[in-house]
Amino acid sequence: PGIDAAVLAEAVGTLGAMGFTEEQVSAAMQATDANMERAADWLFSHSDDLDAAVRQVVEANAPAPANDGGAAEVDDGPGQYTLVAAVSHVGPNSGSG
Repeated sequence: PGIDAAVLAEAVGTLGAMGFTEEQVSAAMQATDANMERAADWLFSHSDDLDAAVRQVVEANAPAPANDGGAAEVDDGPGQYTLVAAVSHVGPNSGSG
């Protein structure tokens, strides 16, 4: 789920006036569930390495790569097995017991 365009536009206007780029504001909004006050705090809290923090949020929210045509991974549930026999060897080799 993305951020509402109107909410993001308001945040970009407000936080952009403080000197932050649209990309930085967008990442901060993603990291804080679209809460502008928390986004401002996030931006100032990460000001020492803001580019790395933005990159981390963008990468974490990037869509998964498309299937390259290989076999699809299928989760068909847990295996259901029945024990038929148990073999036990007693002695110095597998021929005894």
